[in-house]
Amino acid sequence: RAMRTYRARQGRFVAACREHVPGARVLGIEAGLHLTLVFGQPLDDVAAVARLAAAGLACLPLSAFCAGAPRSGLICGYSCLPETAAVPAAALIGRVTTELIRARAPR
Repeated sequence: RAMRTYRARQGRFVAACREHVPGARVLGIEAGLHLTLVFGQPLDDVAAVARLAAAGLACLPLSAFCAGAPRSGLICGYSCLPETAAVPAAALIGRVTTELIRARAPR
């Protein structure tokens, strides 16, 4: 029963991220109760995590776990994320990351 629940949460959150988080690739969905979002453009993932936390959503910065060449992104758990919260969570991630990427873009 738990496996069905987590599989449903994963499917809903992955689909929501693909729809609402522009420019992100979803990695690591083969195992675990989290996924990793990586972006094609530079992202201050520490700032993104801080903004998401201020809005009530907990993620981790991928850069904190990388040895060698730095890589930014977000590690997002979904084990406690109800299916009904997947779209709002992904939409929030999309807004925050889009704002931060745009702020870094050369003008």
